[in-house]
Amino acid sequence: MLLFIIAFFLTLVSIYIFGKIGIRFDLMDKPAGQLKPHERPIPYTGGMAILAGITPALFYTSPILFAVSGMWLVGFLDDRFGLPPSVRLILQLVTGFYLSFFVFNHTILSSFILAFMFAAIINAYNMIDGMDGICGVISFVSSLALIVGGLTDNIYIAFSAAILAFIFFNFPPARIFLGDQGSYIVGTVFGIALIQTYAGSNFSLVVAVLWLPVLDLILGFIRRIKSGKSPFSGDRDHFYDKLYRLLGNNKRATVLVASLMALVYSFSAIFFSGYVLYGFLIVLSIIQTFSLKSLKST
Repeated sequence: MLLFIIAFFLTLVSIYIFGKIGIRFDLMDKPAGQLKPHERPIPYTGGMAILAGITPALFYTSPILFAVSGMWLVGFLDDRFGLPPSVRLILQLVTGFYLSFFVFNHTILSSFILAFMFAAIINAYNMIDGMDGICGVISFVSSLALIVGGLTDNIYIAFSAAILAFIFFNFPPARIFLGDQGSYIVGTVFGIALIQTYAGSNFSLVVAVLWLPVLDLILGFIRRIKSGKSPFSGDRDHFYDKLYRLLGNNKRATVLVASLMALVYSFSAIFFSGYVLYGFLIVLSIIQTFSLKSLKST
């Protein structure tokens, strides 16, 4: 409990500080058409605040801190200068392999597979960070599911506190953004959970937690490839974009419905297991996909 409180208030203070730094040094996400429809420039320094909030929890796990900080740096450089997708992917794969093979001692073959899963998770959370509050609330609900399900390591407790503090400033209308640096931290934390539990009893819990963002990533890749676009390009046909249109362009309602969806997906592993769990997740995916299929962007 003390760790949660420390991480929460440290993140709150850091958001204020890094928000000012973002304005001072022009670390701002500026409006740019359909993909960035906010009305004014907003600091993208939320990731810095979350990193500051969770760092004390990682002092005694320096390899984890190294990986999280490294992915934050990749995201920051992408925010600031724009890194090629190939460079980002290579660095994500290297980090995933490092965590799997050197930190959690999986086999080389497993580590190669987990490295690709790790990269997919980072990109999944990066993709859902496209509307005020969405990535934050989904990440908070998911982190709670991990803790309730038995993953009570310091990193998950501190992260849940940090992301909760961030939500207060990112809930529509947002006053600060995660930036790629922040979504990379989020993806890294959940990627660590996947690697940590691989072949263990809590692996299905992590799969359930990751299901919604990874489903959105897969559907997005398929959608863009079918349209002749790069799978890494942006669009406005994510599940939350379709919810937004369905709910009359109400961002707050969209965030609340998305959080309920994350709640159902994430906590399903608390009530189901094995084939029943995976069957439930697949049925939910089919219902979601076909319910929102007709709500395409114009």
